[in-house]
Amino acid sequence: MAEDEDKAARRRAFMLELRELTIKHGISIGGCGCCSSPYLDYEADTSDERAGYALLEGDDGELTWTFDWQRYSTRIVTPSTIRAAG
Repeated sequence: MAEDEDKAARRRAFMLELRELTIKHGISIGGCGCCSSPYLDYEADTSDERAGYALLEGDDGELTWTFDWQRYSTRIVTPSTIRAAG
């Protein structure tokens, strides 16, 4: 496996496990790398099963918890997107 593919696989696995922690505890982590980043959101909306983490600005960009499936469908990491990619 090429280094970039390994990094992408590790990132997907991490984000998927982080998603499970967010669902379990109702706390999400977000940040863009600037002031007050990363931060915790103690009222993460976990009501939509399509919700997950997405990197908004490239592979090392802003991390956000989102269920805006229409806007970020290609970036949200969920079990179904892992199965579809695999």
